[in-house]
Amino acid sequence: MTLLKLFIPDFGPLAAQPVYQRHLLVGERAVATGMATLFHPEPARVEDLLLFHSPEYVEALAQGVPDPLASSGGTWFPGLMDFARSIVGASFASIEAAARDGVAGLLGGGGHHAYPTRGGALSWVNEIGIGVHHFRRLGFQRVLVLDLDAHFGNGTVAGFPEDPDLFLFDLHGHASDFHRPATPHFFRNFRGEPDARNYLMTLAKELPRAWTSSSPRPASTRQGWTSFLETRTHRCGCGNRTLRSGKQLCFRDCAGEQTTYPRELIEHALAHQLKDKAEAAYSRSTLPERRRPLMEDWATYCDKEKDKSFQVLPIQAEKS
Repeated sequence: MTLLKLFIPDFGPLAAQPVYQRHLLVGERAVATGMATLFHPEPARVEDLLLFHSPEYVEALAQGVPDPLASSGGTWFPGLMDFARSIVGASFASIEAAARDGVAGLLGGGGHHAYPTRGGALSWVNEIGIGVHHFRRLGFQRVLVLDLDAHFGNGTVAGFPEDPDLFLFDLHGHASDFHRPATPHFFRNFRGEPDARNYLMTLAKELPRAWTSSSPRPASTRQGWTSFLETRTHRCGCGNRTLRSGKQLCFRDCAGEQTTYPRELIEHALAHQLKDKAEAAYSRSTLPERRRPLMEDWATYCDKEKDKSFQVLPIQAEKS
């Protein structure tokens, strides 16, 4: 079994605080139970913060002045810039691991209240917004941000007021500075709900719709947020269907409706040309290594179903 890679920042003088202790505890338990391997990556560069934040704000974080700006995400302290760089570095490492392996996690981020020009509640740097730009530096243009924190991600939303290649998905309770951007989004406030039933039903219903409409290459979830590119499923779950050739091919239905494999990967597996000519011009690879887990899952599913009432029709040329 491949272990999940979890990346954790150096919290420095904040490590003793309960909010950061819980991240360390989660990492220790994940390692102890054999679920994950823990990594302490190198910090990001100061200039990496400029992917999302303004030069004036980054300078204030580094120098501590002016204090109202430097402390806008929480009281400024010497070493705050090192703390910020470490969080962003861990975020970058999780993103790069997800691009290689399909899934990875970051323990201890959560800066979705930090705005491009200032901080927010307990948020000095918005590693989520910075991470979106880092995904794009790696060549992934369309991104989905899944924010499941109890508070509205106001800083992240403010940083992407009009971005057609981003989808913002935010389920929350408390909604400070709530606003709707021109960027594609789905927001829902569950404040006052007596239990989690409606929350979970909405998540199960709306997330597949958001995924289908946005067709992201990577997605970023914030709970503390987990970066993932392709979450493998071990069952396609399309039930008793008849496999047909052409437009009625069950593989396309199952892979598109019942898994989170990216649309481009499914189309490559079917040897289809990408409809977007500009995208096709830059997409030179047929992604053989990334297609392998998809086809292994499909083979496993078909093997499990072979003794059931499941008919496979031979591929035939369509009659003209």
